[in-house]
Amino acid sequence: MRLCIKGMFKAFDMILRKCQRKYKRGTDPKLIGIRCLECNFDPKAKTYNPHFHLLIPSKEISDLIKKEWCALWNRRYVKSRNWKKDVLAAPKLQVNVKVDNTLKDYIEVIKYGAKVFTDPEVTKGKSGKWVVYAKALHEIYKAFEHRRLISSFGIDMPKVEKTKTESKEVTDTQKEYMTKP
Repeated sequence: MRLCIKGMFKAFDMILRKCQRKYKRGTDPKLIGIRCLECNFDPKAKTYNPHFHLLIPSKEISDLIKKEWCALWNRRYVKSRNWKKDVLAAPKLQVNVKVDNTLKDYIEVIKYGAKVFTDPEVTKGKSGKWVVYAKALHEIYKAFEHRRLISSFGIDMPKVEKTKTESKEVTDTQKEYMTKP
């Protein structure tokens, strides 16, 4: 799983660099958004599901990222004109577009990196049973080690001017603070 997560970060960084070059040339929109890594454990199949959640401002950016993501993870994309079918072969990339309730959507994207409690029946909580799979959770956290789970991309913060600080030499001190009582 560590290698998969490493590959996912590398692929996303490649997409950002490629699109940034195209943006500078004026051929693509600027990619901006928030990225969050999440991983789930499926107890029936005994598999992990690492995936990114993205919060981005437009459908145009969504389609661009999905297209580039599929191109990197699925070489058939070069020959295929229908990249929506090819998305099934790529690691998951969930893109949330058109934020109606900003706070709710932010919470959905950044709520957790890994689910602590998992439904063993994999029925999305309908069984009423919740189990902690400690070994799986430990593996997920080991794979997340030294990774930034939540980050922004393409967002430029305004530069703040640094204020100059002046220093003075203090020579006059009160004696009562210098002596012990």
